[in-house]
Amino acid sequence: MLVERVFSFIMKVERTALSRAMNLCLAAGFPPKELRGTCFLSRTEEFVERDSVDPIWRRCDFTLKDCSNDAEWLKDARRDREESGLKQKEDAEWFSSLEDCQAPMAEGKSDLYAWKQTEEEVDIVFDPGPFAGIRATKKDIAVKFSRRSLFVRLRGRILCPDVELAAEVDPENSFWTFDRDRMELQVTLSKTPAGTMWRSLLKVS
Repeated sequence: MLVERVFSFIMKVERTALSRAMNLCLAAGFPPKELRGTCFLSRTEEFVERDSVDPIWRRCDFTLKDCSNDAEWLKDARRDREESGLKQKEDAEWFSSLEDCQAPMAEGKSDLYAWKQTEEEVDIVFDPGPFAGIRATKKDIAVKFSRRSLFVRLRGRILCPDVELAAEVDPENSFWTFDRDRMELQVTLSKTPAGTMWRSLLKVS
């Protein structure tokens, strides 16, 4: 009597994802899983000799047809897992292990600056044009921030007229830098509390 049993994958972790092996797993009813490296597919049979009650295991060969995603043994494996409830259980465990997708953080741009954010900070980078036009140095720049406002002046030109920010910042941990080679002013605002997601840079009336 020949009884087909299980198949196994022996893997060595490397960089390349094995799409063919992953497709075989899916066809057999396993949850999605990324497989990498060298993969070996083996198949064994339980063989019971005549007048014997002790089965023995022996390997058997695969044909090209057996390696197809619609091979009968894969269909049998999937059906067995579905009927036993194992597929539904492992699918549910796989789904619950997925991380929640986070929406992208808001960012924006105006004629004078561009801004973006992390969980801890808001970075504002000013257009280099006005600074390059007067060959500015740090002495030409004045930046002031309070818990809810930002003011930026370049000599006699007001770039940010004490605008009201969308949320509170920590003035003591906020700072600004000026790269004279790139003529780039960057203002970094420290969020308080950290983790607050800003929908805009400025308060919307």
